[in-house]
Amino acid sequence: MGNNHYDIAIIGSGPGGYVAAIHAAQRGAKVAIVEKQYLGGTCLNVGCIPSKAMLHVAEVLHQLESVEELGITLPQAPVFSMAKAVVFKDKVVKRMTSGVGVLMKGNNVDVFDGLGTVDDSHTVTVTNQGNTQQFTADKIILATGSVPLMPQMPGIDGTNVMNSDTCWNLPKTPESLICVGGGVIGIELACMFNALGTKVTILEMLPQVLAPVDDEVRKLLVRILGKRGITIVTNARVEGIEDDDKQKKVIATTEKGQQSFNAEYVLMAVSRRANTSGLEHLIEQGLDTDRGRVRVNEKMETNLPGIYAIGDLVHGAGLAHVASTEGEVAASNAVGQEMTMNYDVVPNPIYTFPEIA
Repeated sequence: MGNNHYDIAIIGSGPGGYVAAIHAAQRGAKVAIVEKQYLGGTCLNVGCIPSKAMLHVAEVLHQLESVEELGITLPQAPVFSMAKAVVFKDKVVKRMTSGVGVLMKGNNVDVFDGLGTVDDSHTVTVTNQGNTQQFTADKIILATGSVPLMPQMPGIDGTNVMNSDTCWNLPKTPESLICVGGGVIGIELACMFNALGTKVTILEMLPQVLAPVDDEVRKLLVRILGKRGITIVTNARVEGIEDDDKQKKVIATTEKGQQSFNAEYVLMAVSRRANTSGLEHLIEQGLDTDRGRVRVNEKMETNLPGIYAIGDLVHGAGLAHVASTEGEVAASNAVGQEMTMNYDVVPNPIYTFPEIA
């Protein structure tokens, strides 16, 4: 099939996909990678990297509050500019994503821009602004990642309702924010906005925030966040969001009955779900899924011959470095070098300050 056939095609260029591409190419495979939005995926563009850049800014601001204890006197109180912080964040993101492009070119990986759809004949169709390309591959690695979970409720599509992908380009620091969700993403972002000067309230449906974290560590962090002025309400099931004059009103059922909470912005951080966009044909053709995620074995193989899946698309830790390792495992098996995935030891940090790991 000439140039229209590859040894391995990878759908998605996040930390799982681009690492898989490099790993396969360095083992002699002819590799194509398809990306519908931006090289580096969610992690580099709107996830791990921008969040850590902004958390760094927030932590520096937080540290300035106690410099007098070190004998340092500032001539005046620090003034924070959200606009300049966003510029800093964008520079970090551009540096990282540009690096991915260089790596693809340096390893002779062909990059296709557009939404990739796949079927069990191993045909990949790439659609971009009405234009369509097709190619085939011996093996396919699905690395389509995840998207924020936006639960169906009244007001979820209203103005000033953000999620963890869309909260990075605000024109100014919010005066107040309600964070719906007290998991890792919610707590990190609440910590960040609080340090930037926002009054933050966290609403968590479960009896505790950071449910999987060691109880002693969690209690200490909750106490620290409380001292900083962050309000945490647990056992709070959010029922809807309304406009209330110039603010948002979040209505929740709590241990005290139905309560309402007001703030300038609402941040939905309840969870993420697998992104199966482009995989509809495969699912119709029998791709095995479980609770919305693709089921794989220890070699990252799906139930369909020659098709692998990695990263947030499958069950697992939902961490970038885990996706990268899964990408290496899938790519190794795809080129005939047997390798299995081991989840026994997974470094797992939470970037609050102080950090948890």
